[in-house]
Amino acid sequence: MTENIKPEHPVEDTIPRLKRLPEKALTLMLVGILVPTALYSYHLAQGSPTPADLLVAVSIALFSSVLFLWIMDATDILSFKAPWVSKSVYGAAIVSILGTSVAVYKDYFSARKYPYEGPWQVILTNSADPTRPTEFSAVLTYSEDGGRYWGYSNLISTAQDSKTIVWAEVTDFVPEEKTIQLRLHLGDGTQRVYKWPLTMSRRGRFLKSEPNNTDLSVELRRPI
Repeated sequence: MTENIKPEHPVEDTIPRLKRLPEKALTLMLVGILVPTALYSYHLAQGSPTPADLLVAVSIALFSSVLFLWIMDATDILSFKAPWVSKSVYGAAIVSILGTSVAVYKDYFSARKYPYEGPWQVILTNSADPTRPTEFSAVLTYSEDGGRYWGYSNLISTAQDSKTIVWAEVTDFVPEEKTIQLRLHLGDGTQRVYKWPLTMSRRGRFLKSEPNNTDLSVELRRPI
């Protein structure tokens, strides 16, 4: 007499799990398509994005949303009332992506990558004699290896005494940290290093040091 041995996993138990596979696949597609886009936009918002960065984020988000909408339409989960609606949506998405791409490339090639490079007018004011500031020109450039701006001034004076600034050197300027450091070369051969916290205005064209424990204050502005 043979015994009826029931299978360990009957077919009746397997069918519900198989029916849930499309739902799981759709959820995984949702995570794989939309989550990277959201993470890209989130990390972009933590920094200082350029117009090109923002346009790229918009383009990626639009493409990901349309792609997922197309998957839902193709699987008949979310169907449009009329065929022309879907064609209009996809056509508008394609035109938007192409237009955004053109704007991104145009902004990428025309915008300055390092906006603080170039000439600046520098004014140093001594708290002991604020009516006689020292004004000179300086040119800044950006170091990609150092991640900072640096530069040199023109010849300020030829006097040989300990109170006269002969020339100045911008050794460390990081706009994100809003700090600037100058090394002043004096007439007697000595050097003095100053570091200030900065406030920025006029869209980054005017920089001014905040009060600190030094006897000098600094202002930087773009020349006219």
